[in-house]
Amino acid sequence: MIPTVLKRHSSNEKKERGRLQKILLMKLAILMLLTTTIHVKGEVFAQNISFLGKNVSIETIFASVESQTNYVFFYNAGVLKNVHPVSLDLKKVPVETLLKEAFKHQPITYYIKNHTIFITAKKEEPAIPVAPIAVVPENAPQEIIIKGQVKDVNGNPLGGTSVNVKGTKIGTLTDDEGRYTLEVKEESKVLVFSFVGMETQEIEIRGRQTINVSMSFTVNVSEGVVVTGYYAKSKSSFTGAAVTFTGAELKAVSPTNIFEALSTVTPGLLKVEEKAQGSNPNKVPEILVRGVTSFANDDQGVNQPLIVRDGTIISMQDLYDMDINEIETVTVLKDASAAALYGAKAANGVIVIERTKISGGKMRITYNATGSIQFPDFSDYKLLNAKDKLEYERLAGLYNSEDVTQIPRLDSLYNVRFKEVRRGVNTDWMAQPSRVGYSLDHSLRLSGGSDKTRFELNARYGSVEGVMKDDYRKRYGIGFALEYYAPNGVSFTNRTSFSRIDTKATPYGPFSQYTFVNPYDRIRDSFGVLNKVLSWDIDNPLYNASLGSYSVNNTQSFSNDFDARWVINDQFRVTSHWNIGVNNGFAEDYLSPLAGQFRNETDPLRKGSMVQINNKGLVYSGNLVGSYNNLFENNSLLSVNLGGIINRSDFRNSGFSGIGFYSDELRFMNFAASYPLGARPTGFQDLSTDVGSFLNLNYMYKDRYYLDGVYQVSGSSKFGVNNRYGHFWSTGAGWNIHNESFAQADWIDLLKLRGSVGYTGKINFASYQALTTYRFNKDLLYLNGIGAVPITIGNPDLKWERTMNYNAGLDLSFWKRRFNVSLDIYKRLTTDLLIDKTIAPSAGT
Repeated sequence: MIPTVLKRHSSNEKKERGRLQKILLMKLAILMLLTTTIHVKGEVFAQNISFLGKNVSIETIFASVESQTNYVFFYNAGVLKNVHPVSLDLKKVPVETLLKEAFKHQPITYYIKNHTIFITAKKEEPAIPVAPIAVVPENAPQEIIIKGQVKDVNGNPLGGTSVNVKGTKIGTLTDDEGRYTLEVKEESKVLVFSFVGMETQEIEIRGRQTINVSMSFTVNVSEGVVVTGYYAKSKSSFTGAAVTFTGAELKAVSPTNIFEALSTVTPGLLKVEEKAQGSNPNKVPEILVRGVTSFANDDQGVNQPLIVRDGTIISMQDLYDMDINEIETVTVLKDASAAALYGAKAANGVIVIERTKISGGKMRITYNATGSIQFPDFSDYKLLNAKDKLEYERLAGLYNSEDVTQIPRLDSLYNVRFKEVRRGVNTDWMAQPSRVGYSLDHSLRLSGGSDKTRFELNARYGSVEGVMKDDYRKRYGIGFALEYYAPNGVSFTNRTSFSRIDTKATPYGPFSQYTFVNPYDRIRDSFGVLNKVLSWDIDNPLYNASLGSYSVNNTQSFSNDFDARWVINDQFRVTSHWNIGVNNGFAEDYLSPLAGQFRNETDPLRKGSMVQINNKGLVYSGNLVGSYNNLFENNSLLSVNLGGIINRSDFRNSGFSGIGFYSDELRFMNFAASYPLGARPTGFQDLSTDVGSFLNLNYMYKDRYYLDGVYQVSGSSKFGVNNRYGHFWSTGAGWNIHNESFAQADWIDLLKLRGSVGYTGKINFASYQALTTYRFNKDLLYLNGIGAVPITIGNPDLKWERTMNYNAGLDLSFWKRRFNVSLDIYKRLTTDLLIDKTIAPSAGT
């Protein structure tokens, strides 16, 4: 037995010596590699820098290194979560020395590549065993090396992506090509890939040594989230009536007109047809959400929904001129529960616009060109031809007269026109001012950045032509956006944009006048000159169009939006949004002295006219919202949102006119002979301030039953001193039936019953309706001055219009969301309606 034991022992010693030799060779190779690395680092860190600071953040040190050298730092903000402040006092030392001191006792390390210093989490190094032969079992887990590349859905590498082993502190960052190398234990199962602005992905390793990942951009409004403009709400606990569409979905319906797209796909949203305007590109459309709620004096402006873009209230014209390629999502909030956060202005519904987020990674250039063609359609017009029209006039007795002295003249007139018809004159007047209109919109975006800082530069040019000749609407825009993600959950976004809108109305006048002229009239005389006057003493609209008359308008807008967000922890967060907007506009209408309107005017001092109008506007607004969300162990959720709002606007308008232009070519106000009789310069100012606050409570029990409540108080300077503030509220309840045990089925994705009730209001009138205002009258001259007459009679009791909303809905989704239905029944009742009323000045006392 002894020889056998000795032999076995001798065999083990040989194996052990062989293993020790391998370890020795590996250590020798590592030593040579380290020597090479040290040599390379000696070249890399040849630059000397200085730094003095006490208890400064590691980011401050990074910024100092970048400012003194040509190196840049690349890291994921989450890696610096547990890094502590550093105190350094170093003068003219190599960069390597500074980094070693700064990284001493820190949970991070670094490596260099192409003048980029990559920061990664420090791996936990196992203790060196005293007796490795005795303590390492034969079945100990081995380490494997995983390599790969991370790209976005467009194939662009994502440098700075965090790659971590799930449940451990082992991880790394991808380089600027999106490549990574990670050494993991054989027993590791899942890798987690995360990048700000991208959907986090968890990939199972399954023994693979190469794992490539394609990451998708996050969307602010997904199937499970509703954006309200102040914060996002879980759709599973949302009691309101709302629909959401992505920009891509809207472009698929109408690539150039967001109003057409919304009215096509949104139930309850109607675009008001303006048949008199036709395809006029300078007519801003009107839309209604669930009908009207108030009296319309001159137009439907008082019934227009509130438009909110990235937290800022904008006008219907701003939405009309917005680049559809900028839109990430559009959410239409219909009932009180959905729109209650804007309760003071939400009686007509709310449309919330979210613009696209900035894409990080390598520099990217995106170009979009969208076009459309508009054809005139005369199929609804049933007009008589020249022969039938003349015969119709004859049968109507237009060429007969009881005055026998007029009969020869009328017979001669009829014969002349009859000869024209026999010669084949049959003028198609409707075709004269019309054309095929083209629209083309160009947008260019340049974006890039790292995981920490991103930027975007964009430019846009769009031109829209209607089917009436010589009209257009041209849009110019340029903007810059910057996003910064600071440590500890703080982020900032700033968007600055400048736009200009140039418009020109068609000189051919309204299309309706071309249906009034007669087809037996010629456009030009026998010498090819445009006829000035047609039959029955009608002005030739084509002659007027050939003159120098014009109507132009341009608007310039500057807007700056600043957003800040602080995610304190998983439960608390604070967001804030601030905006400032400056608008300047100019309009000029010129009517030639040769126009038909002045045909019977004998005084040359009264022929021709020009009107000039100037507009200025300054708007700033802001809000601050604190949010609390807590998910309990029983899958119940409590959400609380508390916020404050302030808005201030100052709009000013001034205008004047002149008459008496001696030549069609003298199109400048300096050439006007005088003011119109009795006219005076005009102008007004609209100054108002709104403040408000709101509280939203939402509770969902076991993802099945939920309650939602909003209370808002708003104050506005537009109302009387006795009713400055209005109170608005809503409450709702819902039931996720699909989460009940009796409704569990593979083909049911969503089955939700919901209902809500609440008050909303609005402010759609001029600022000084509650105040008594006066205007000076130059005809009222007294010994001590000029008299004034009232414009409006003050009403200190003027109060808010309020609309009571009742809504019940059912949401269905089956077969992997292939079949979706949303049913709503609602009732709205508006009280305290406001309408203009003319009363005697004496009644205002």
